[in-house]
Amino acid sequence: MQKEKEALKQEFKEFYKQEIVPILKKYEKGRGMDVSTFKNFFIPFGLIFFFAFLSAYFGSLNNFLLAKLFLLSAFGSFVYIFIALSKSQNPNVKKTKTSSSVSYSFTVDLNYEKPLKEKLAQGFINIFGCKFSWTKELDKADDNKKIEDKLKTLNIFPKFGIIRFDDVITGLYNDVYIQIVELSTGLRLFDVICLTILLIPFWGMFSVASGKGNNGLAFFICVFFIIFMFFVLRIAKINLFNSSIKGLTVTFKFPKKFKGHTFIIEKAITSAKLHLKDIGKYQTVNLESPEFNEKFKVYSNDQIEARYLLTTAFMQRFEEIKMAFEAKYIRAEFKDGELNMLMGVDKDLFKMGSFFEESSYHTFLQVFEEIYSVLYLTTYFKLDENTGL
Repeated sequence: MQKEKEALKQEFKEFYKQEIVPILKKYEKGRGMDVSTFKNFFIPFGLIFFFAFLSAYFGSLNNFLLAKLFLLSAFGSFVYIFIALSKSQNPNVKKTKTSSSVSYSFTVDLNYEKPLKEKLAQGFINIFGCKFSWTKELDKADDNKKIEDKLKTLNIFPKFGIIRFDDVITGLYNDVYIQIVELSTGLRLFDVICLTILLIPFWGMFSVASGKGNNGLAFFICVFFIIFMFFVLRIAKINLFNSSIKGLTVTFKFPKKFKGHTFIIEKAITSAKLHLKDIGKYQTVNLESPEFNEKFKVYSNDQIEARYLLTTAFMQRFEEIKMAFEAKYIRAEFKDGELNMLMGVDKDLFKMGSFFEESSYHTFLQVFEEIYSVLYLTTYFKLDENTGL
């Protein structure tokens, strides 16, 4: 590293005290008010739909007592929201008053972390003395497509349908070009919940139509439901049955030129659904370390170059990096003058804040450690030297 870690940590402490603390106080105050208002608004709002659905369902069964009870519960939830918003001191709650009515609206950005990173990310990067840009998600469709297109060419990356980018850090360190992308693929729990919620209206409409003996309408609802499920299953096939990824990709532009294509994947269930492209063109490489061979499969179309790249020192460093990031697995691919690494990491990396969690000194110290670990890879793998790995 250009600076020793202890010196860097001291700079971080000063940065936290002078830059982070004043910003954090303001944001934590606003976050606390938004969380309180969010709970007072969205939980009762969800209950309104739940009670209304139950009211319609029991009404279709001619159980009018329960139907009226749940309808009254829905109205009670609405009244609670109105009273809570009218008494709120949150500046994000807006009151609109006309001659005949009064209404309230509440706007909140659940991506609480984004404005924090917009203010603090560059300061973090400056601590390490490198030329980097750090964005929270990608704003340009072209940038998204470039990364997606590259990932699709890599054997270490599985097929994917839905892909989401979180932190993207790009720039030069020790005269080595680095791109760090935190990403995830496949359906999240939130996506599954949303799809499940979308099924509720079908059930409700079908129950009402059947209860009233309207077979034509019930048949139409069934047909529409089948079409809807066809598209849902198509999405699920791509995003559930292929390997989902949550983790980090790190790309290094190699100063050492190589012509071959070599990649390393783990011998574990996590690699079972990888679709290796043109695998017949590659040979299995057995390296000097029996322990490494037990844990990883190495393929290359150039045995000599693969052994030059994958030295004993590299193998040791490769496994240590996995431990440093507490990764479930680690993969690497040497291709087209680049080293691409993929680490499967469950936690949210480079996290500065969350809507539902308070940020503290420990939060930002963790970010410091993660950035240090990634940038240290240039020294760790000696990428800034013109000698072997």
